[in-house]
Amino acid sequence: MANPRSRKRVSAHRRGPDGSAFERCDYCGVSVAIALLDMHECKPIVLDRDESDLERPVKRSKGDASLTVKPCFEEQPRSAFCIFMEGFRKSYKEEEWMEADRVGLATWKSLSDQEKDPYVLRAQLVNLAYEEVVLQESVEAQKFKVMGVEKYHLIYIFHRIDLIIVCSLYTLPWRVLGLVICCHIVKLKDC
Repeated sequence: MANPRSRKRVSAHRRGPDGSAFERCDYCGVSVAIALLDMHECKPIVLDRDESDLERPVKRSKGDASLTVKPCFEEQPRSAFCIFMEGFRKSYKEEEWMEADRVGLATWKSLSDQEKDPYVLRAQLVNLAYEEVVLQESVEAQKFKVMGVEKYHLIYIFHRIDLIIVCSLYTLPWRVLGLVICCHIVKLKDC
């Protein structure tokens, strides 16, 4: 009968030259487990760069400015404290904005309820105007949903400049366009 110890199928753990289970990567210098060394991915560091490469200006893409949405912060709801701080920053002449905010907060806390009333009233007016705009937009969206317009895409026909412009309600609100003489709502399947 053969010796059972001579036919083991288990191989020994891989070790580094010094007997350690970890080895340093030649490129990045990170200590990596030898069992995972074949999965370690790093790129060699380029040490000899030209100075012309470092001083070359970076190309910036300008993007499509017509598709960017600029949020209108004046129409968004604000608290009475925010309205107070807007006026306070204009009147308080301090270069350190953190100090101006601290003084403004202390001033707001020291105001009585009667002194806060104008700011509270103005905040309520701004919030009501915002809620009215949101309600109007939801009613308009509901109209388009009933008509079967997908993704709220519209085609506007301008008679003055003879152009057909495809735009989205998210990028260009249709109520802003004053030159529209007739507006055709088309169900666009490609967009």
